[in-house]
Amino acid sequence: MKVVVATDSFKDCLSSSEACAIIAESIKTIRPGAVVLEKPLADGGEGSADILMRALGGKRIVKLVNGPLPERRVRAGF
Repeated sequence: MKVVVATDSFKDCLSSSEACAIIAESIKTIRPGAVVLEKPLADGGEGSADILMRALGGKRIVKLVNGPLPERRVRAGF
């Protein structure tokens, strides 16, 4: 049996990768011979940058940038 696990995150609880891993492990426990493909998803909210980096082999770069006011500096990373 082949199963695709594709889920979004559970806000403030689990990332989509963590949710996929838990579901995949549960399926493998019930059906040891199953081939399980984990495909974490994101809907544009939190975790979207992480999903894109994982899918495309990217990396997070954190920089100090100007904020909405010229004298305000903030850390941003995507």
